[in-house]
Amino acid sequence: LDALPDTDHARRLSWLPVSLPDKVFVVGSALPGQPQAIARYPKHNLREMKQVEPGEYRAIVSHWLDNYKQSLQEHQKEEVVKAATASGALVPAVGMRAHLRPPFTS
Repeated sequence: LDALPDTDHARRLSWLPVSLPDKVFVVGSALPGQPQAIARYPKHNLREMKQVEPGEYRAIVSHWLDNYKQSLQEHQKEEVVKAATASGALVPAVGMRAHLRPPFTS
């Protein structure tokens, strides 16, 4: 959410309803404390997602490949893990999407 442009007031989150039902959450990523408008939501509607630890990427890639009955050679899998780790993505899919496309589309 911190990557939203400030020029059109998108970071004010005025496009999201202020009142959310108890079991409704908005899923997004942002730097700590950004955007400030997130503070207007009650704590019970907010959950912090922890960043994936570098050592967890290999298990995630293996799980995805197994789940979709796909495979990569070990050096290919290592490239995907390296790319995801380098991206520093909070959610692994962000760093892996382009690298996983070939095994999932063939």
